[in-house]
Amino acid sequence: MIRVAAVAIVAVATTALAAQDKSTLGTRVSVAGNDVAVTWDKNHPWDAQLSRSGAELVAEYEVGNRGVVSESLARAASGGANRTFRFTLPANLKGEPSGVVCLYVQPAGSRTVLPIRKATREGADTARFRYEEWEKSVHQHVDLVAAGRRVQALERDEAAAAQRLQAQQSAVETGGWSAAGACDAIPARNATGGATPYDIVAAPQQDETARRVCVHRVWSGRQLADRKLERYAKEVAGIRAGGGGIKVEALADILKEGVFGFNFIVPEAAGALLEELRKAGTDAQILSRRSAQAAEFRADWNRFSPTSGDYAPQLGAADDVLGWGAETAPAALSVMARDMARRLKVDEIATTVAPATLRDLSGVIGASLDGYSGCLEDSRKQLKIKYDNWQALQTSAPQRAIAEHDFLVRECRQAVSTRDQLQAADEALKAKLAAEREAEAALQKVPPLPTTPRVVNNVACAVR
Repeated sequence: MIRVAAVAIVAVATTALAAQDKSTLGTRVSVAGNDVAVTWDKNHPWDAQLSRSGAELVAEYEVGNRGVVSESLARAASGGANRTFRFTLPANLKGEPSGVVCLYVQPAGSRTVLPIRKATREGADTARFRYEEWEKSVHQHVDLVAAGRRVQALERDEAAAAQRLQAQQSAVETGGWSAAGACDAIPARNATGGATPYDIVAAPQQDETARRVCVHRVWSGRQLADRKLERYAKEVAGIRAGGGGIKVEALADILKEGVFGFNFIVPEAAGALLEELRKAGTDAQILSRRSAQAAEFRADWNRFSPTSGDYAPQLGAADDVLGWGAETAPAALSVMARDMARRLKVDEIATTVAPATLRDLSGVIGASLDGYSGCLEDSRKQLKIKYDNWQALQTSAPQRAIAEHDFLVRECRQAVSTRDQLQAADEALKAKLAAEREAEAALQKVPPLPTTPRVVNNVACAVR
């Protein structure tokens, strides 16, 4: 651990208990184990105050950017007839000292500190002293805490690295590339003839397929939203059954992100919401455009949604949903607040969420219908590109076979290379983690403090 360099320390080692004399101002401060004893003689000018009042043992040290801090470590009752304060040092400090730890005694009810030696040329301070063995154990605890943090961070990093390695290893095994030399052994395949792949759609069917793909995404989004809302409703019911209250604002935030983070309300936008917009007397040109979009969607929805459950889309994944901008989610929740309150049986949603304005309603309808129209346009383009590429490949069979083989070999080598890199990274993290765990274990072995009493009046100490 790096210690602060700007520390002035003046220390004179004392190995045996010395008598109280003028050099120690009639005091004797001794340490042994985790005990600090402060004794003074009857001629001490503060004898009356010290004998009837208690005292406090204070630590002074520097903490990072906070500067010098003071921390009360222990209190002692009045010295009484034996003129002695006894303090028990804690094992650790509240802060994390970056340098030396100075100790001093402060009489109860006083802002002054107890002087324990005469001022010297090397240092003018007469009150602060140092117990180096205890200080080392404190620093060791600080180092132990830091080591524990490093171990925890490395454990998280190694777990993530192991997960990435496992995923990549699975990809290698799935490709059949586990054996040595598997990449070079991949045979060249003749791609001529054979059935047209499922996701290759001829030009006459591309428009219909695009519509079916986009309807399926809306349908898939509604299925996902229904599942989430059903789960939220059960959780709300469970909280209420247990006598708990519902944090409506937190629930609204969950709905914005978890439910309205995607576009599943196209049927509403093309139906009841559009009718509401029409009744509100919106701009005729805008209404005409939205009505045309809505009619197109309703026709597609009525035709394809009943069989979406058994449909495997030619584009994307089976659980793909229709997206929209994140800025639409709050407005969508406002527009659909009453429906959410009904489905979750939380009436407060309708009053907690900001009321939907005409602009919100128009914006949500536009975003929803434009999202569907954009999906159609994009899907048509993708289907055409895939079909055109397939046709080009079909007309260049020899070149395609070579290109396909080269692609598979490159893909195999890349997958294996990535696996090897991830494995090396994981092994390096494991080695680093083992070293940090070993260092942490070593720091857990704290040497015992010396039990032989030692006077430390003249072990002067200064922070900064």
